[in-house]
Amino acid sequence: MKYVDGSGVHTQQVTVARSGVAVVVWVLESRSATPVFDTELVRLTGASMRRVCGVSSGSCRERPLGALIMPPPGVDRASGFLTAVDLPVFEGLTEPWVPTASDATRANPAATDCDRADFAAAGAQELSARSFVVPDDSRLAAFFGMTQTVGKFDSVEAADRFLDRVDTSIRGCSGPPRPRWRCPPPRRWTCPRVAARRTRSR
Repeated sequence: MKYVDGSGVHTQQVTVARSGVAVVVWVLESRSATPVFDTELVRLTGASMRRVCGVSSGSCRERPLGALIMPPPGVDRASGFLTAVDLPVFEGLTEPWVPTASDATRANPAATDCDRADFAAAGAQELSARSFVVPDDSRLAAFFGMTQTVGKFDSVEAADRFLDRVDTSIRGCSGPPRPRWRCPPPRRWTCPRVAARRTRSR
């Protein structure tokens, strides 16, 4: 990307790499209209990822790396929601996750039989939900995706009581113990609850 300000022409290049839970981002800005060679920037990004892939539950495969030149993605301004970069990747997935528009809701479409997370019953307000799908991958089932619900609580105590009930419900399900999770500490609480859900791609 090139832009001009009072000091002249600038070139900005960005690379993003992901392996497991690690995301490596390099932003290179030069005060010149001539960009750095793509191969050099890709090599730098690959070297950075190899330093962390072993501890990120990801893949450390050695393979030739290439550059895909494309405009930067649009800004996701859905407040309180995850974005595509937060979502898991898995072997063979080459197409991007795509978010739907968020909609107001009364029920929790992301609730599962295990967590039984009922935002409305817990006193949450301004409930909204949206889904992530992979519409361009023809190998996936027609119903495949993930839905997230966001609700706002008026107090730390109300949010904690809700999370305690969900935590107890999840621990009552079969399977290995799951880590306890809490909301972050802003004054007005926004507590996302995410669950895998088969959602029709649009």
